Amino acid sequence: MKILIADNLSIVRDNVRQVMASLPRNTQVDEVADGQSALEKVDSGQYDVAIIGENIPGIGGLDILQKIRNKHKSTKVLIFSEFPEGQSSLKAFRLGASGYLSRFSALNVLTVALKHIALGDGYEFN
Repeated sequence: MKILIADNLSIVRDNVRQVMASLPRNTQVDEVADGQSALEKVDSGQYDVAIIGENIPGIGGLDILQKIRNKHKSTKVLIFSEFPEGQSSLKAFRLGASGYLSRFSALNVLTVALKHIALGDGYEFN
C-alpha cells in the first residue's frame, strides 16, 4: 500500500507513520507539509490512500480532495480535521472523501479507519 500524508503538523505525520508501521502489509509512506507539495506528489505517483489535513497551508484540504477526485479516481482520501464531525465532514463526503477523522483521534481509530478505507469502505468516527 502506498500512502501520502499531507499535514503541516509534524506530530500528526509522526503519529500516522507510527500507525502505518503497525499495519500488516508492506506500506510505503510519503509526507508533505503543504497543499501544493501534496498535489505534486499525487501527480507524480500512484497512491492508494492520501491523508490530507483539512487546513493544510497553501491549497486547502478540501480543494486537494476535489483535484484528486478529478484526476486520480482510484486514490482514496482521508480528511484529517481539527473540527468534529458535522458540516465539515458532510462537505468532505459530498466531495468524494473516503473517510473523515479529527486529527487528534486516538491512534487505534486511525488504524481502523485506514483498514476500512483500504478495503474500499468509507469511514467516519462518531
